[in-house]
Order: sequence, then C-alpha cells, then structure tokens
Amino acid sequence: MKKKKIVIAEDDEVIVEILREGLEGYEIYSALNGREALELIQKEMPDLIIADVMMPEMNGVELNRRLKREPGLCQIPVVIITAKPDMQKHFSCVGENEVAGFLEKPFTIEVLQEEIKRNLEKAD
Repeated sequence: MKKKKIVIAEDDEVIVEILREGLEGYEIYSALNGREALELIQKEMPDLIIADVMMPEMNGVELNRRLKREPGLCQIPVVIITAKPDMQKHFSCVGENEVAGFLEKPFTIEVLQEEIKRNLEKAD
C-alpha cells in the first residue's frame, strides 16, 4: 500500500525532526517557510498539510488562504499548528480560510496522529 504524503511547513527544524520521527508511517516532505511549502505542495500533491502559523516569507494562514483558492489544491486538508495562545479564537475557520484542524503547541505526537488519521479518513 502506498504511503500517504504529508507536507510539513514549519520554520523550527527541531520540531520538523520531531514530527518526522513521530509520523514514520507517512512519506514526509518539509519546508521552512510558506513560500517553499507552496512550491513543494504544487510539486508533490500531498494528502495532508501541517502548517505553522508563524513562519517567515509566508505564514501558515496565508499559505492556507492561497491553497483554498487553487482548484487543484483546495481539497487538501490543512492542519494549522501554533504556539500563540488563543490563536484559534482569532482565526477565521469559515469560507476560503477553512482549515481541517487546529492544534496549539505543545501537543503530543499522539494527538497529531489522531488529527491526521481523522482527516485522511474523511478525505478518502
């Protein structure tokens, strides 16, 4: 069975490594900012995207907004992660900004795995 592809858009390389190790059952690609992530997503066509809110060049909110406007990419579930407390209250999760999930750091790898599993099952 072919492994599902996940793109991680996160500027903290330590977090990327932790996620990569914890998500070993998936084909993982990573980008250190939103612009790199957008190019990688267009190239790899992942099954799911994990995007940090705070990144250089293009943040996770803008990355999600751009993906939702692209016909070939808008169906890919995006899970937003952030270290900013109460960010979810300020994040519009309706219309073109809709996200598949929202996790506040710190979270456990088990919580992320459940979020990924839920979204991939919903997408199938």
